[in-house]
Amino acid sequence: MPRPNSTLRPRSLALAALIGCGALPSVAGPPPWQLSDDGGCVQDVAARLVWRRCAVGADWDGHACVGSPQALDHPQAQQAAAARAQAEGRPWRLPHSAELKHLAQQLQQHPDGGAAWFPGAPRQWHWSGSVSIQQAAANPYRYGNIAQGSDAVASSPIAFLHAWAVNLSTGEARGGVLKRTALPVRLVASQP
Repeated sequence: MPRPNSTLRPRSLALAALIGCGALPSVAGPPPWQLSDDGGCVQDVAARLVWRRCAVGADWDGHACVGSPQALDHPQAQQAAAARAQAEGRPWRLPHSAELKHLAQQLQQHPDGGAAWFPGAPRQWHWSGSVSIQQAAANPYRYGNIAQGSDAVASSPIAFLHAWAVNLSTGEARGGVLKRTALPVRLVASQP
């Protein structure tokens, strides 16, 4: 377990400067999380990730998340992450499903479910940036595959319709969620 602030302070400051959430305080609460000075970001020290404190659709005003989390389909979620990254010049992205599962596990360990760290956060399914890569090979002798132009080399059209989502209440992950489903989005940046 890392010692608080003695070895992490230089890395934390460099990360805060890169991410733009302000310098991290010397004592910000129980490990493995630390708040940025402005309170807009939560650094998961152990996982080397920085999470935006408010879900997409809400912004930190210095005291609370203002606005309502938006439910977006998967393409909109990816566009929102790219737009935020471009607007702020920071590497915000959709988290991988394993990162969201880790966040859900961390939230379950806090007495208030992490509400003090992520106020107004929806405790439901959230989009991840993970993609489904398991596909069954097409049977070239099945007429439906020939009629659709599918073969054993071509990828399944089903793979393009689904993405991974994680339930932040339970940590359960599913790879078969239709991309047109509207879910909340939480952005993350990796520590360099």
